[in-house]
Amino acid sequence: MCSYFEQYLRKHSLNPFPGSGHLPAEDIRRRIRPTQPAWTLDAQGPSERRWSMLPPWAKEPKLKYPTFNARAETVSEKPVFRHAWKHAQRCLIPASAFFEWPLLEGAKIRHAIRRDDAAPLYLAGLWEIWRGPEQTIESCTILTVDAREDLRWVHARMPRLLNPEELDVWLHAEPEAAAELLSLPYTGALVAAPDADPSPLGSAQ
Repeated sequence: MCSYFEQYLRKHSLNPFPGSGHLPAEDIRRRIRPTQPAWTLDAQGPSERRWSMLPPWAKEPKLKYPTFNARAETVSEKPVFRHAWKHAQRCLIPASAFFEWPLLEGAKIRHAIRRDDAAPLYLAGLWEIWRGPEQTIESCTILTVDAREDLRWVHARMPRLLNPEELDVWLHAEPEAAAELLSLPYTGALVAAPDADPSPLGSAQ
C-alpha cells in the first residue's frame, strides 16, 4: 500500500518545462494524498496527473472505491486498470520518499521510506485519460507488490520500485515484458525511519 508520498522536482531533475529552466512554484510537494496532483513521467515526458485512477468508462469523475493503488498481481484483470495496462499506458512516479504508519508499542508512528543514498525513487505507475462533457481528467495509479522482507515490519505491501536498468523497459516495452518486471525485486538499499518533518498528518505543501 502507498497512500502518501513526497516529490522534490529539483532533486529528481524533473523539469515539466524542458528548455525553459523554469520549475513550478510547487518544487517540493509533501504528503501527496490520493486525488491530489502529482508529477509523472511517461514515454512522452513529464505530465501532471491526479493520483487516483479514473477509467474512461466511468460515468462520473469520481469512483466510490479507492484506485490510487493497483495490485501488481491483478492489474491486468481489474476493470479499472485493464484498459491502461492493455494499451501500455505506463509511467514513472518519482518520489523522494513514501510514508507508512507501522504500529510500534501501541502507537502508529509515521515513517518515511527513502533510498539510503537520498537518490530518487521511481514508482511503477499507470496513467489514464477520462473525458467528460465539461472536463478532461488525466489520472494515475501506483502499482504495489508484497513488501520486501526488510520492510514487512512497516507494511505488508509496498510500491513496486523500479531499478535504474528497468526504467526504460517499464516505459517502452510490450505489456508482456513489463509484466515480467513486476515479479522481480527492487535491489536498492532502503531505510525506514520516523519522519522528522513537523508538518501535520495529511498536509500537502
